[in-house]
Amino acid sequence: MGEETKKTVVKINGHEYVMKGTVPEEYMHKLALYVDKKIAEVSEHNKKLSTVMVYILTAINIADELEREKREKEMLSAQLSELQNKVMSLVQENQRLKEELEKSRNELDEFINTFDNQNSKIRKLK
Repeated sequence: MGEETKKTVVKINGHEYVMKGTVPEEYMHKLALYVDKKIAEVSEHNKKLSTVMVYILTAINIADELEREKREKEMLSAQLSELQNKVMSLVQENQRLKEELEKSRNELDEFINTFDNQNSKIRKLK
């Protein structure tokens, strides 16, 4: 069963539009408000442009933002992957060092036991 399609009326640049979607109405209003603000920014800086040109320039600006965000996401994803590999490498190195430490402790215990045994024999001989 699919999600329920919702309709909501939003206002963009003074015009009402009916939006349909399966997302919450609040989300659709949030998107419309974002587009409305972007149109207002473009209009403010380009007062001589026609409405269609303002909409096109706004669409290009939003597409540019999207593309930049995609590149940022890809870069962060690559950095995350690299850091995960480093963590895995450090975990393996940590495990190797723990094993090496355990081996060294066992060798030290063995040496101490041997030393104590030799020391005991020497005392008995005295």
